[in-house]
Amino acid sequence: MSNRPSVLSAIKGRAFALLPDPVYYWLRRYRKPRPPRSAKPTVKNLRTLTIDEHVRLEVYWLDSPQGTGPAASLYVGDEELLRLDCFGGTTGHMHLNLGQTARTPNASSARFYFPAGTVEDHIQRAAFEVKANTAYCQRVHRDPGVRELEIDVDRLSAAADDMSATMLRLLAERPAPAQQAGDQA
Repeated sequence: MSNRPSVLSAIKGRAFALLPDPVYYWLRRYRKPRPPRSAKPTVKNLRTLTIDEHVRLEVYWLDSPQGTGPAASLYVGDEELLRLDCFGGTTGHMHLNLGQTARTPNASSARFYFPAGTVEDHIQRAAFEVKANTAYCQRVHRDPGVRELEIDVDRLSAAADDMSATMLRLLAERPAPAQQAGDQA
């Protein structure tokens, strides 16, 4: 009986995956949103940067099995467009359109890795990605509400710079483990 919720969840997930995108996103408007990453116990020192009433950038320290270091999530409404994990070495990476890719099997592990470097290099890359690729994430998102929202580019750029400064402050307060920083060899 303990497997029952997971079996029902799997059936529900497969059923929703078969729906055409317009129907799926119409139905999603009536669902309880997934909790943000910042609600997880692996997240510490959360700071939320508000870009406008529908767009926010959450910056935090992450201690997860994938790595430890400063991280950020860019949200449009309930949709996480970008997730940036600045771990240093060869483990720093980002994810695009997490709610959308969650419909695809094994998508939770879909990562775009940053070039090998220090945590500071990855922080700089994360700020670049927010500035340069938020518009792309919006354009390819399947939810028309996300695609149609206009994000103020100047405010987004300022938030990306503030994100970078916050990440550097978090790193100075709590440096990443030596094995990750030295992983770049």
